[in-house]
Amino acid sequence: MNSMNNLAIDAQRLWNDLVETAQIGGTQKGGIRRLALTDEDRRVRVWFQEQCQALGCDFLVDDVGNMFAIRQVSICTS
Repeated sequence: MNSMNNLAIDAQRLWNDLVETAQIGGTQKGGIRRLALTDEDRRVRVWFQEQCQALGCDFLVDDVGNMFAIRQVSICTS
């Protein structure tokens, strides 16, 4: 059995994260407005990086600003 078989989504944590990040750039009508290179964009990117690093992920940003969180897994072959 490899470690990918036991992955599960914590639905409540996902919802809480969506609600939290929706406040960054949230509009009065319930939408979200986070244009590239604005303070709101920077704030949500910092939030995402901090969350990923708190979970122990390696974190990379490429030359055009794409963000990558890499979770190291150990694969059992026995």
